[in-house]
Amino acid sequence: MFMPIPLSPKMPQVNRIEHRAFVPLLALAGLLAAGPAAGVEDTACAAFAALNRQPGANGPDQWLGALGNCQNDASFLAALGDLLNQQGRYPEASEHLERALLLNPDLKGAQLSYAIALAGIGDTAAAEALIEALLTDPGLPTHLRHALLRQQDLQRTPLLQTRFTVNARWGHDSNLLSAPNLTDLELSLSGQSVTLPLDPSYLASPGQYYRTDAQFDLRRLQPNGTRWDFSASLHNRHSPAEALAGATQADLTIERSTPALNWGHYISATASALNAQSGVQLQALSLAGGVIYAKNNGLIAACRLRTGLEMQSRNYKNNDLLSARYTGLVASVACEPLQGAQWLLGLKAGQDQPDNPDRPGGSQRQYSLRAVGVWPLGRGLVSADIEASSYQDATGYSPLLGNGQVRSMARLGARLEYQQRLTPNLYWSAGLEAARQTANISLFQLQSTGAYLAWRASW
Repeated sequence: MFMPIPLSPKMPQVNRIEHRAFVPLLALAGLLAAGPAAGVEDTACAAFAALNRQPGANGPDQWLGALGNCQNDASFLAALGDLLNQQGRYPEASEHLERALLLNPDLKGAQLSYAIALAGIGDTAAAEALIEALLTDPGLPTHLRHALLRQQDLQRTPLLQTRFTVNARWGHDSNLLSAPNLTDLELSLSGQSVTLPLDPSYLASPGQYYRTDAQFDLRRLQPNGTRWDFSASLHNRHSPAEALAGATQADLTIERSTPALNWGHYISATASALNAQSGVQLQALSLAGGVIYAKNNGLIAACRLRTGLEMQSRNYKNNDLLSARYTGLVASVACEPLQGAQWLLGLKAGQDQPDNPDRPGGSQRQYSLRAVGVWPLGRGLVSADIEASSYQDATGYSPLLGNGQVRSMARLGARLEYQQRLTPNLYWSAGLEAARQTANISLFQLQSTGAYLAWRASW
């Protein structure tokens, strides 16, 4: 979407092919292995296994020390193989798991762990055959069967994926230029208040607009589950009612992330350029990195938490006084319940530091909270997107406005959309959106509402 420009009044607000390799199966193996033990042949070995499977207990090397006395205990060998899998020691794990299954072929946890070990050493065909065998077992719990089926689909995902998307939107906006909708402005001059009339351009200008978006996505999936994502997009907005509402924006993003069975990490970089007909020319470079925590309990939802640090450099070519550097924290949690719904909650908090200390308002604290939900409805999907943001300057914005008071702004944006598939590659959608920004300086307040129809094609 188009980058918002909150620091200057009257600026136009133009506006999962995920591959998880075999690694997330470890969570399923843990669920199975944590159940009642089957085929225990030595009570001492069973006691050792029960004690050392607790969080923070001994690692696999201590288990190997007890192997001499427990090499004929199938449950002990299965638990040892599971722990070795979790450390990526797949060749060792496969040996112990194979012996466990020779001693007791009915250990489901050992079967699943053995599939993981085989995939880890590159024998994916044998791993898939084991998963197929598990799926034919009528005694497999339903939630694990569903998770295995979904994982099986992911296993077959190509290592290199590409997607091209084109989106066209026609809509109506009550405030094309994000104007404060004022007829006059009160100024502070020599301790006195003077009210001056404003140009009609400060009034809200309603009208139609057209927006087109084109995006190319490339995803590279490495055998160990590491993922590279590259995205290039171009956005254009045009309004026959207001020429100054037009804008063009280009974005390039690259991200590297590691598999997140419990913990992983990510790092990303984004370059953006915005050219608005109002004269705004903005170039931005962003860097972000942090950790990922993923959890799939098989019963309720697959959830992923991302948290890290975000940095951005913004350079306004048309007005260098507005150029700044932003540093902040970012966190989000996204879940996909088994019923098909999805939701996301995101939080950002940081500080915008101007390159020029003479920028009105000085540095600025910025906070935002975003909630997104997607639910099946009839033959389509309905989505809701709500974001609340606040901006607080460090110093007075201008002695002419409110006697030099410190500027404070709060913004609330919302969008509701219904989407339906027409063909395998073509979708249509209709939506409503609204935005409201309040400020203690009236020049920075705004309000807009709109509706739109859109078509999207992807291949």
